[in-house]
Amino acid sequence: MLIRPWAEPDQLSVASLVGREASTSPQLEVHGPDQDRPRPFSRTLVAIDQGAILGVGTLWENALHPARWRVTLHGQRGFWTEGSAAALLAQLRALRPDHRLLQTAMSALDASGREFVQQHGFAPLMRTRRGVLGPAAVPRPLAAEVDAAETRVAAAGYRVAPLAGLEGVQIPGDTLAHLHAELYRLGHQWDPVRPLSDEEATALFLDRRELLPEAMYLALAEKRPVAVASLRRSETSPHVELAWAGALPATTAHEGDLVVALVGRCLRHASAATWPVLCEVDEADTHLWRLLDRLPVEYEPDWLTFAELPCRSTA
Repeated sequence: MLIRPWAEPDQLSVASLVGREASTSPQLEVHGPDQDRPRPFSRTLVAIDQGAILGVGTLWENALHPARWRVTLHGQRGFWTEGSAAALLAQLRALRPDHRLLQTAMSALDASGREFVQQHGFAPLMRTRRGVLGPAAVPRPLAAEVDAAETRVAAAGYRVAPLAGLEGVQIPGDTLAHLHAELYRLGHQWDPVRPLSDEEATALFLDRRELLPEAMYLALAEKRPVAVASLRRSETSPHVELAWAGALPATTAHEGDLVVALVGRCLRHASAATWPVLCEVDEADTHLWRLLDRLPVEYEPDWLTFAELPCRSTA
């Protein structure tokens, strides 16, 4: 067996190797040419036996979540159990420019891959669920809960309205961008986010190509936005996306009700417009996870994230 750097002629073979996972893996595009700064760092190696590529692995840096190096592995059936994956992982570990730990992810259907990473120094970190909710009405029991949550939110002094319908309130764009950035940061403490500039937050969360002001619902304490849930256009999907739902820590006593009320507004909006909704949620987002778990979402296989244990970082 030979392990060497990825080369341009490998492109078709690697694409064929990982093509079976194309519908479930969000990380296939990382396998390719070496990259250095100013672009995020990445290195790809291939494991070859008798001229055929058995597996491919990439060490790469996530520019938004830089706390850990990413490592992405794919291979043929025997790749995980016959030494190829172990040798490839060892060489990728050695390529790290610094001592940050690794993070990897696998489909819940990939039993061999999951077993391999846990045997080689990784522990489960997060479960992510992704699926499509058809354009149907919110089930009656859940609709009643949404109504009750809205009543409690109003009684607590919060005003809920779409961004496009906020009469008498002007919310600066940077305030809205900061709200989204803070909610995103709080929701990813398991995968820390680097600080974002105002320009970056605006580009990431308020992209005009995606924004639907009539389907972005805010909760205001007086005139200050403290919670949001929105539907967004997607450039990669025919569906609208349910995006960035959450509430600031100052609302802790009412956080669950705010999420239910705002997401409920989004789902009712989608139902009225007959829009299928693409939903993605991490298990750490407990309020949204519980809410979506009660809806008839057609889920893909779960995506499982693993973090390297410190004692195995050089194993």
